[in-house]
Formats: sequence, structure tokens, C-alpha cells
Amino acid sequence: MRYSRNRCLSLLYLLCSIYVAFKCVSWSFDKRSVLDFYSKPLIKCKWFKHCVNDTRRNISVNSKQNISSRERLQSFQKLQFVKTSDSTVYMLSAYLITNIEEQKDRIITVIGWEENISKYKYYTCCVRLLEGKRVAIQSTQKFVYHSDADSYLNRVQFSCPISLESRSIEGVSIITHFTRTCHKDAKFYIPVHMPLQGELAVCGTFIYGSLSANLLLEWFEVQRIIGVEKIVTYTFELNKEAMKICEHYESIGLTVLVRIADFPYREKHVNSIDDRSVNVFTDQDVFALDCHTRMYGYKYVLGIDRDEFVLPNIRKHGMSLIKVLDKLFDNSTAGVIMKPNIHVTTWEPFNKSSSLFLSQYLNSTNPVWDRVKYANMPNRTHIGSPGVHDFVPKKGFRWYTAAPADITLHHYRSCQKNWWKKFKSNTNVVYENRSILNEDSHAVSTCTYFQQYQQEDIEIIGQLIEPRVLKLRQKFNIKQ
Repeated sequence: MRYSRNRCLSLLYLLCSIYVAFKCVSWSFDKRSVLDFYSKPLIKCKWFKHCVNDTRRNISVNSKQNISSRERLQSFQKLQFVKTSDSTVYMLSAYLITNIEEQKDRIITVIGWEENISKYKYYTCCVRLLEGKRVAIQSTQKFVYHSDADSYLNRVQFSCPISLESRSIEGVSIITHFTRTCHKDAKFYIPVHMPLQGELAVCGTFIYGSLSANLLLEWFEVQRIIGVEKIVTYTFELNKEAMKICEHYESIGLTVLVRIADFPYREKHVNSIDDRSVNVFTDQDVFALDCHTRMYGYKYVLGIDRDEFVLPNIRKHGMSLIKVLDKLFDNSTAGVIMKPNIHVTTWEPFNKSSSLFLSQYLNSTNPVWDRVKYANMPNRTHIGSPGVHDFVPKKGFRWYTAAPADITLHHYRSCQKNWWKKFKSNTNVVYENRSILNEDSHAVSTCTYFQQYQQEDIEIIGQLIEPRVLKLRQKFNIKQ
């Protein structure tokens, strides 16, 4: 009888302990929910009834704690745009920006495309919370980069002021029609990420098709040796050899590799991504903005293509690009513009025997105003403004053109016929007294009218990267 009583008391004690533990955990979750779901929107905030969570689209915040693992996951998941429920906006990505001095609240910035015919002043940010709850926040803050009139779409960036805790946010969507409400279905929402953090990052346009694996390999090695910490690489239907190079640099942590699933309206406005239409240029600008926002936590971000190389004056400043940028940026500078020295690839190669493409074309023009690029400080730049070739500084900051004596942009490109008309009166660029009667002549098509200058910094950098480039070529079985 005593044994039975002791056993009953032990069982009762165990049940009481479980009950107390359960109440403590429940109280903790209730308290966190109250904190997480509190919001102070810009104009108005409206709560919706609880709805069933749709699991067809997996969306979550890329918090600081899981940033490294999410970086790697991007190599295996394609970045897919999402059409909004009112069908006027195509959302690509969203980021939670917390350190904006001119904003009281933090913002969720949503990047994508909007239809060129869209006319609206107010829009609604639909924030999807845990367990399917939704918050609607009206705003007017957006930055539109208007494309050519022939383009179907414009690039757009929406700013949604918010004070929610990041761990309570599952996704965000945009509604531009005033009669519509936030949709229940999770498929109309995109995940909200935290920007990456560091010192020096590179953003480039997306790469695709038959891009040379050799050139790409040399390009990555130059970035590595001048001290770039992180590169964002967007790919779309890229050839296998070049993709192997990208995946190698992703595996060693130099690049974040993002595969693009598709582009909106592509079936209507372009048969091939190689078509150089205004719509393709708009797509490039959307991904440039995504990259600059993704790297918002970096001190400096450099925007260049895979046929461009930004080098410090090595003989004057050494190999470190960030040391030069520290000298170029004073307290009022948001960015520096760089005019390119064009290495014309239709010229006779300076060094045919070189194993590197980079070193074969050592000669270039003087700096010219053509397809300029820039380095900027994201926290001094209007958050919706960075594109392929330009940006807008925040109020109180400026940009200026960097001197080639400090930093140089080297652009490898074939001769363009319009260059003769563009530069023929500039004696710093073309030979004096050079007259061309026929603009269809061989001299125009090969740009032999340009003055040529040997670039010693390219020669130095080529010697430094050559051993490693040759080793990696052999490893990946890439022919010269």
C-alpha cells in the first residue's frame, strides 16, 4: 500500500512539473508575440484577421544569425520574380534596412519592375507575419528609374517604413490599386533579407551565355589580389565552363552566386538575352540595384562588368584598393566616378605570346567619357538610386571624378563605330590632324585613330595572377 502511495505521489509531482513548464513556455511566447507584432506605420496600419498559412511558398527573414548559410543556399536556389496580386508590379527582392539616419523607423525596401503605364501616388506595403497575420502600411516613398518610352517596364524601389522585429516578418508584397487589400496567399509575397556587411564589395551586371571562362577566371583573380572581400555574381543560362569558375569562387567564399530564374515580359520583348534592347538594359539596372542593396552593410561597393578592372596606382599606392578608396573619400564624399581607359581588342595585341588575355592587350586609350563606372558608400547614397552607370548621393554628400593618378578603370572592349564621332575632336584621345573621309573605313572599324598608351599596372597585375590562373585552368580543364 505504501509503495502504491509513493508511486502515485511521484506521478502527481511529474504532472505538476510538466504543467508549470508548459505555462512558462506559453507565457514566453505570448510576451514575444506582443512585442513582435507592435508596429508604427508611416500613415496608417490596419490589422487583418488570422488566416491559414499557405506553405506553397517558403518565405523567411535572412537574419544576421543565418546570413552565412543563406549565402550558400543562394547557389542552389534560383532567384525568381513574383508578380503582385494586382498584376502591375514584379517584385524581385526585399531587404530590411536598419541604419538610415534620415528615417525614424527602419524600412523594408522592395526592388523590382513596374509596368511603364502604371500611374499611382499611394501604394500599400503588405507585411506577412508569423502564422499568416498581415499588416497593411500605406506609403508614397518610391524611387522610379524611368526607362525608354519603348520599354514595357521601369525599374522601381519601394520603401515601407516599419518598426516590427525582424523575426516576426515572413514576407512582403506591394499593392498599387487603392481598392485592393492584402492577399492571404503566401505566393504573392517575397522573403525579406538582411543586407550583408563588410568593407569592400563588387557588384556586376548578370552574366550569361557564352562568356569566356578564361576572361572570367582572370577577372576573379584580379579582384582577389586587390583585396575585394565579396562579389555578387548573377548568372542566367551561363555556359558550363564559366559556371565552374563561378562555383569555385563561391566555394572559397569570394562570391555570392545567384542564379536568375527568368525576367518579366521576356517572351514579349526579347528572343535572346543577347539582344541589346532597352528592356534588357532595364533588367540589368534592376539587378544592379538588388546588388547594391544586398551589400548595403559594406563600407564601399564597386559597380563594374566582367570585362572591366579597377586598379589602384600600384607603383604609388600598392595593391590594396581599399586603402586608395580611404584616401579618395572624405567626410562629404558619397562616391567617385571613373572614366575608362579602353583596351581596344580589335587592335593588334601588344603581347601575342602572353598566356593571359589581360596582358595581351596592354595598350589602352587615355580616360574617356564612355560607360563610366563608380565606387560608392551605400550609407551615403540614396537607397533606390544605384544603377549600372550612376547613383544619387544623399543630401549633404557629393560625387566627383577620380584622378587616374590614384585609381584607373580598364575596360576591354572591341572598337565601336560611334567612337569616331564621339572623340574625333579630343586631341587627348585621338591623333592630331587625323582626318577620316569615309566613316566606314578600316581605320574607324578598328579604332586605329586612337592614341595608344602602355599600362604598366596591368602588366604588374598580370604577372602576379598568372601562376594561379594557369593552375586553375589546368584544374578545370579550360583551354586558352
